[in-house]
Amino acid sequence: FSFVKKNYRHLFPQLCSRSRFNRTRRALMQTTELLRQKLLSDFPVPISPYCIIDSFPLAVCKFGRARYCKVFRNHGADYGKCPSKKETYFGYKVHALITLEGYITAFEITPASTDDREGLRDLVDNCSNFTVLADKGYVGERLMQEMQEQNICLFALKRSNSKENWTKSVRQLIFKQRRRVETVFSQL
Repeated sequence: FSFVKKNYRHLFPQLCSRSRFNRTRRALMQTTELLRQKLLSDFPVPISPYCIIDSFPLAVCKFGRARYCKVFRNHGADYGKCPSKKETYFGYKVHALITLEGYITAFEITPASTDDREGLRDLVDNCSNFTVLADKGYVGERLMQEMQEQNICLFALKRSNSKENWTKSVRQLIFKQRRRVETVFSQL
């Protein structure tokens, strides 16, 4: 809304209010999803055997005001921790599966307290035969075995105190490729 108001006001001289825009956007959510699916079928995303998965926090209000925020509480928002920002927040978590070229192939919005590994399980459900690069939030022997059973190769960065760590060159490659997901999240 702000982007259109700032840059394309000449195309929309009768631009509605922000609240009207958000109500209309929510009402058109199913139509928007159908358009997205149609665009994907007409302009297919290049199929890549490699994907990157990550999540980012989607706070709905400041932490100090969270106990007063009743609207989102009824829609699944809750408290979660963001280790990279070293903060606790109230809201949701967005999980995204992204190609190495930067295309978002799948995403899911969950309550903030949801483990990253659960997001991965949901996103790759009914998928197989590709490789996923991940950060330290996706480590675990059980998860690796589940992914192998689905013919998915999971390369998750190990924690620094891990006894079975990847070689330095593999860690650097994963880290370098994972920068793409951070760029996509910044753009979002």
